[in-house]
Amino acid sequence: MLKVPSPSYPLEEQRLTALYSYDVLGEGLKNELDNLVKLAAQIASTKKAYISFVDKEHIVFKAAYGLITQARIFSRAGSICQRAMFEDIYVVPDIRLSNDFVGNALLHSHENIAFYASVPLKDLDGYPLGCLAVKVCGVFAIEMILLELLPTLKMASKVDLNNLLKTLG
Repeated sequence: MLKVPSPSYPLEEQRLTALYSYDVLGEGLKNELDNLVKLAAQIASTKKAYISFVDKEHIVFKAAYGLITQARIFSRAGSICQRAMFEDIYVVPDIRLSNDFVGNALLHSHENIAFYASVPLKDLDGYPLGCLAVKVCGVFAIEMILLELLPTLKMASKVDLNNLLKTLG
């Protein structure tokens, strides 16, 4: 069953403290994460991927590949990242058919996003800070290889993110 934590999630204050300790919501880190996002898109054979961090009320896209929108800050309420960061691997085969995301302007934009998959980005203490996600326009037949590669991407993102965060801290 899907867990849908809200900003009143029991560990939310600790999670936010961890997020803020890395100071990743500002202008820094974007260029350093671009290669990881592009790699995720290439592995998933898609043209859209991003890394986002989940703040108290907003989702901040730190690195994006192939997204049409230039906006990088979105409301946390009802966002897919809000849910996905609490799952090991989060897959929505067709967002257009999911009642969970009706009215989500970002997902139902002119980009016609259908398939979504992500892995959480966690700090060394296990607090979820955000997501590494891939998105596909139109119908996408997920192959087992993709599900096998997502944990690899998760590990790569954890190592890369932790190394980057260590240099900042």
